[in-house]
Amino acid sequence: MNRDRLLLLTCGAILMLTQYICVREIGSTFFSTEIVTLLSVIMILIGPSIAYSMSERVSQRGLLLWAALSFVALMLVPFGIRMAVTMMKIWHLELLAMVAVLIFGSLFFSAFFAVFLPRLASGEENFRLLYSLELLGSVLALLLLTVIGSWQNLVTAFYLLLVLCLHLAFGKKLLTGTALILALVGAYYYPSLDAAAATRYYQVYWDKENPRILETHYSPYQRVDVVEDDRGKALYLDGVPYYEWGDLHWFNYYIAELPGRLVSHDSKARALVVGSGTLSSSGYLVRQGYQVTTVDIDRVVADLGLKYFGELNQLNQFKHGDSKKFELVIDDARRYIRSVPDRSCDLIVLDIPAPYHIQTALLYVPSFLKELKRCLKPGGIVSINTCSYQLDDRIAASIARGATEVFEDVSSIQGDSLGLTILYCSDRLPFSMRSLRSEASKSEKDRFSIMDNQALRFAVRGVKAHTEENLCALLLLSRYEFPELKKWL
Repeated sequence: MNRDRLLLLTCGAILMLTQYICVREIGSTFFSTEIVTLLSVIMILIGPSIAYSMSERVSQRGLLLWAALSFVALMLVPFGIRMAVTMMKIWHLELLAMVAVLIFGSLFFSAFFAVFLPRLASGEENFRLLYSLELLGSVLALLLLTVIGSWQNLVTAFYLLLVLCLHLAFGKKLLTGTALILALVGAYYYPSLDAAAATRYYQVYWDKENPRILETHYSPYQRVDVVEDDRGKALYLDGVPYYEWGDLHWFNYYIAELPGRLVSHDSKARALVVGSGTLSSSGYLVRQGYQVTTVDIDRVVADLGLKYFGELNQLNQFKHGDSKKFELVIDDARRYIRSVPDRSCDLIVLDIPAPYHIQTALLYVPSFLKELKRCLKPGGIVSINTCSYQLDDRIAASIARGATEVFEDVSSIQGDSLGLTILYCSDRLPFSMRSLRSEASKSEKDRFSIMDNQALRFAVRGVKAHTEENLCALLLLSRYEFPELKKWL
């Protein structure tokens, strides 16, 4: 294979890896939703269009400068986006942060690596062959993603491919040697640079005092950070707090402990928890005497939950298969729930993030709730987080409306210690509103409000349920929960 063909093969691999890395970094910095993912992909795809239009008009010196800027920009991507956005937040320019990243990225993340195809193609047949080689490079990059061992290894491979591209494009020993040194130094210090950027990010964006990054992993689904500050530990998924020190107890209290106490149960009672996080909700139910099965699609989140929050959830003594009291299943909840026998669960807890992504949003739709209802014993409870404070919020109302379409008896509770509104659903709830109020008041020292089935149905009348055909909640949630996105989306 001659030099030009190897160059296009390398460029194809770089373009694919650039798209993958940029989507994950931009998503975990700006609040990951399908909207941000789409904008990131568009940014990468605009690059080749810029390159094709400029390819014949760029001088060799201009191309060399473009290459150097693109190399430095992509070297900085795995940690620099987070640091740049943090700095813009400090300067009160956060509204321009994504716009700046998208414009800058279009020019320097992908454009340079697409400039060679039109410059090297001498005719239609030659263009087809060279374009096929570029596509083959993208396929090889996808294969690399399936076998690479870790995110740091991926970053290292990405840096080395950038050096190879510069070498094949220009053949200048000084340029290649300088780029190789920078790539090796960058790969070696990447963990420290990423930790420094993340520390500053959590300090500025989430007001963490003296934050320390205990561990960071890129799972197949998200970036997972365990962050500790002077108040305690927190779990962040794609830069968004999943569990914070302050509301850790109260969320688990309302989503799991309180409904667990309200269900009449014995030592054989079964609870199913969808979602793991710190596994704290599972821990509450195990201590109440339930046989708990927790299902989560992301093993990294579950493992870090056991590792760093084991003392808190008191599940660190349980290992897979060691006890009938607790079982952790790594699977997609929608697939797993189909294997659960009818009327086999006394309590089902949806301990999942808000519907930022389609995959998560599909766990709030009536079709999935019907599957949960099928698994529920008479007098059992399905506990659902509405992801908002009041039912007049469009997302909460849509989730609540879906629950009322599936279950005959639905009540809500919202305590000031947590703030979020939680739904308890059944065909016949095993408690009265008086007993719910009495039980909640034993622990909740602040105010709380309760809505019975009739009041709840009246509150969500006329609201369209959150269904597979109505996933606008993804856009609405990202806009209304994050003001910096609201103003420009």
